[in-house]
Amino acid sequence: MRRNSFWVALAIIGMTGLLSACASTKVTAVWRDDAYTGVPRKALVILVTERPVLMRVFEDEFVRQLKARRVEAVPGYSLLPPDRNPDKEEIVTATEKVNADTLFVTRLVDKKSFETYYPGSVYTTHAGPGGYGWRDTYQSTPGYVVQQNVLYIETQLYDVKTANLIWSVMTETQVESSVESEVKTFVKVIMKSLAEKGLVAKP
Repeated sequence: MRRNSFWVALAIIGMTGLLSACASTKVTAVWRDDAYTGVPRKALVILVTERPVLMRVFEDEFVRQLKARRVEAVPGYSLLPPDRNPDKEEIVTATEKVNADTLFVTRLVDKKSFETYYPGSVYTTHAGPGGYGWRDTYQSTPGYVVQQNVLYIETQLYDVKTANLIWSVMTETQVESSVESEVKTFVKVIMKSLAEKGLVAKP
């Protein structure tokens, strides 16, 4: 069953997805195959998205943080088609080309949107003397609405040789700003989960 999930993940690469921004991220579920006794040594990193710029930012940061934990890694965009999502054969070929022993796949599972209204405020200023002493004036700031998204993101790690799922984590991310400035925080959460499961070194 776990072996089959490897090919399911590769098929999912054809889906669109992921991330507008990450204001905060928390882990909601994590699983590890206790039968796996090794550690990733060279990984291929793939973000499932049709946004090339986001793909590069995300995969580069993921690779950078893996290397900081003594795992060699290669971004998927450097080997796979830049104008479309790759198919299963292309991904397998890419892992063989760089001699990767593991594969990371990150994808969007679900997304919810909501708006939060922040009311304005009224404050007093002393404008100067009036007929009966100091004259106060009242000013106000307008209320505003913040659009927020909650993204449910899955990151999975596979053993390339056996095609087995090694580790999987579900995260919940609240979105408010640009992804380019927030990817680092998201990846840090992923690295922490990997370290807690003994799959990468602690910083």
